[in-house]
Amino acid sequence: MAKKHPPHVRRFYATFLKVRNHIFRRYAQAASDGMGSLCFELTLPQLHTLCAIKEAGEVTVKEVAQASNVSAPSASAMIDRLVEMGMAVREHSTRDRREVLVRLSEKGRQAAASFEDEVTGVFADLLEKIGPEWAQNWCEVNERLERILSEEECGGGDSPAPSEGEHEDAKSRN
Repeated sequence: MAKKHPPHVRRFYATFLKVRNHIFRRYAQAASDGMGSLCFELTLPQLHTLCAIKEAGEVTVKEVAQASNVSAPSASAMIDRLVEMGMAVREHSTRDRREVLVRLSEKGRQAAASFEDEVTGVFADLLEKIGPEWAQNWCEVNERLERILSEEECGGGDSPAPSEGEHEDAKSRN
């Protein structure tokens, strides 16, 4: 049986999905308008893979698979396609010739940057529409989420809720 979550958790998740879908719709609309950006030559899974490679710099297929949450064969096939498109380059490691590393080509870096610009533009539009005070509040929540996620990635576990003093300190920075 599914776990019952409080209404505010379900609302947060529903809003997250709406934002994600809004980004996908804007991306699809821009792509269909033929804006000529390199990122529109790619599918969303290819862009996800491209961004995972960009974030890491030089990675193995296994690392791309882990970052993209796909199997190694799926990641390998995606990388093959990106290489064929001139977006990525496969090279043998200078440390271990058995290891194959993947990095972005200049075209791949341009496509990843273009996609990030498109997505950042969607967020800029949303933040402008909610106004400066709400945008600042969201930035504070976002900073807290980033700290929690970073701690979890480093094995820090659960992070306590901020004290009232921490919350007031954040408010006073406005």
